[in-house]
Amino acid sequence: MAKVRKVLFCPECNSTDMYYEMGGITGIIYHCKRCNYMGPLVIEEEIDEDELQAMILKEEGPPERPAEPTKRRWLRRSKK
Repeated sequence: MAKVRKVLFCPECNSTDMYYEMGGITGIIYHCKRCNYMGPLVIEEEIDEDELQAMILKEEGPPERPAEPTKRRWLRRSKK
């Protein structure tokens, strides 16, 4: 049985890439990294970890291969 986690969704673009911007007396303000939405309204949903991993992979795409190191050619100046 997978753990259940609470996930925050942006109300404008449905992204899970939200973070806590500020809070206090006025309440909590969240910020979406994808569409720059800022506001107190977010969608909170409980999701299994397996579903969350699948959702993140779908959102970000498959992991990229690391770039292979390039060979450097050092130019030597000929002595006169």
